[in-house]
Amino acid sequence: MELKIQNVSMTYPNGKQALKDLTLDLRAPSLIGLLGPNGAGKSTLMQVLDGRRRPSGGMVRLGTGARPSIFEQQQHRAGAGRVIDAIWDKYPQMTELEVRSHLARLGFRGETVFKDCASLSGGELARLRFAEIVLERPNLLFLDEPTNHLDIYTRENLTEALMAYTGTLL
Repeated sequence: MELKIQNVSMTYPNGKQALKDLTLDLRAPSLIGLLGPNGAGKSTLMQVLDGRRRPSGGMVRLGTGARPSIFEQQQHRAGAGRVIDAIWDKYPQMTELEVRSHLARLGFRGETVFKDCASLSGGELARLRFAEIVLERPNLLFLDEPTNHLDIYTRENLTEALMAYTGTLL
């Protein structure tokens, strides 16, 4: 798996430049940390790499076999139905028991699987997104401030999961 970034630039409509001539070549497995102050362009870069934003210049190329997934800083689920449906709609081949067991591993037990996604807290939305990511089986994972809104128990579980992750992590 490879991710190649050549001379990527990103300028917002207001003229502010978030990225300028960024070049990077990632080969699996890699672990890259992006550090910088708020507004430095870290989230923008991840959105460009994930294809959610088009760069103003340059090129992003995912190698053959790349299966990317992104965990965004803010999770949005308005109108998505119930927690169980968020998984079941994407993986209809799973039985109800399989979906509920999977969700239970991320703290959704009992009647909470029938909770409306629009009423979930920030931490619950994050856990639901991680439930989706596990099933996606990405080999290229973009994490944008993944511990925001998580309780200590969930942070510890996330840390363990990421330590066992064998793909490329940015």
